[in-house]
Amino acid sequence: MSKVFTSDEFIKKLNWLVYDVPNYYHSQVGTWCNYNKNNGKFMMDCVVSIKGLLWGFKADKNKPHGGAIYLSNGVPDFGANAGINYCDNTSTNFNNLIPGEYLCMKGTQYEHAGVYLGNGKVFECTTGWGANRCIISDIKSDGSRYYNGVRNLKWTWHGKLKYISYPTTPIPKKVNVYYRVKTKENGWLDEVKNLNDYAGLGKNTIIGFMVKVDKGSVWYQAHVKNVGWLPRVTGYNTRDFYNGYAGDDRPIDCVRIYYNTPQDIINTSGYKQAKYRINNLPWQYDDRVGKGLDGYAGNMGQNAYKLEITIE
Repeated sequence: MSKVFTSDEFIKKLNWLVYDVPNYYHSQVGTWCNYNKNNGKFMMDCVVSIKGLLWGFKADKNKPHGGAIYLSNGVPDFGANAGINYCDNTSTNFNNLIPGEYLCMKGTQYEHAGVYLGNGKVFECTTGWGANRCIISDIKSDGSRYYNGVRNLKWTWHGKLKYISYPTTPIPKKVNVYYRVKTKENGWLDEVKNLNDYAGLGKNTIIGFMVKVDKGSVWYQAHVKNVGWLPRVTGYNTRDFYNGYAGDDRPIDCVRIYYNTPQDIINTSGYKQAKYRINNLPWQYDDRVGKGLDGYAGNMGQNAYKLEITIE
């Protein structure tokens, strides 16, 4: 059987649906993946979004089903829970999930499908949480399903879709991020790893920060309050004023951090990104813009005093 995508290609397509293709939840026979001129969005539901990609969906507004062709690429039609019948290595143990695997709620009163993206994230098109579109939700080790911290139902089965090529090499270990901040009152504070703690001290304003990872690389930059963005830096050295850290000893209000995923991780678990926030404000992902993301973390004009970063 020929494969439609590698797992990495599949994951990129799913992220594309979430971030770049305007869509809304719509479940009606014959209208799958069609473009609605009235609202400028494509019609999706949980399993149609997945099958549509496998059938060649291109987000083409001028073609039926966005350019997808029913039953193409040797992929049959199937319902949300029945999709698990077209998977190999099916399991109810969610401790051994592989990126790109199919998820469903077989054995419950609910019909729903999704795809595991890696790092505890799931692609799904859902009416849950009032989303009514394609989103990226969270999954716990017992299959519990969350979005923005709110639990809603559980996944029960997962498996490798027969139409996706999965890597045979081991999944790389977690990418660790290390970071420090500098305040006028305290100088450089102790290094923080991942979300084991946060960088900062009380309400003391951050005037410099540095970031490094143990796999891949990062660039990052500081926005000086009432001044603007300073150049990007990539180093991790308190004595290197030009590339060792971001900031120039003036108050920082916003930061931008971007993770570059190395090829070996891309090949096995897909792209990762920097997830970070300032002062308990909403999380930012890399330099993404749209859907509630500004391309940076923090509020312009409000001093930064707390920084948290993870790679996922």
